[in-house]
Amino acid sequence: MKKTRIILVEPLQLLADSIQAIFQQKEKMEVVAPYQSGDDCIHHLTRRFPDLLLISQNLPDMNGLECCRQIHLQIPQLPILIWGNDWSASLLHIALQHGARGILEKTIDSHELYRLIQMCLKGMTVFSSGLTERFLFGKHL
Repeated sequence: MKKTRIILVEPLQLLADSIQAIFQQKEKMEVVAPYQSGDDCIHHLTRRFPDLLLISQNLPDMNGLECCRQIHLQIPQLPILIWGNDWSASLLHIALQHGARGILEKTIDSHELYRLIQMCLKGMTVFSSGLTERFLFGKHL
């Protein structure tokens, strides 16, 4: 059974470790390379051949949106999910313009993360439920 190969770009080590542990529980997913910076990811990306990227909105060396843009220019077919805590309508728009196929809040649970990754891999554009509630239905949680 082929596993979904995910590159994780997350500067917070505890969070990166937690995400890797979640994917280890799922037989169909694996983090093939965890990076803490956008530059490291961009530099090593073509050696890893991932199926999906999960990029933090806030990176120590560049904005996660810029990292998304640069990667999308190199490999436009690669699904990119970007996640963070500080989303505005304009940032959602920029993320989509920069090639993100999904935008997530870091407060989502592991089941939602797994489901959204599966949907993204099928070619869908995805948003975490909190963002959908807030921006599509005007509910502030």
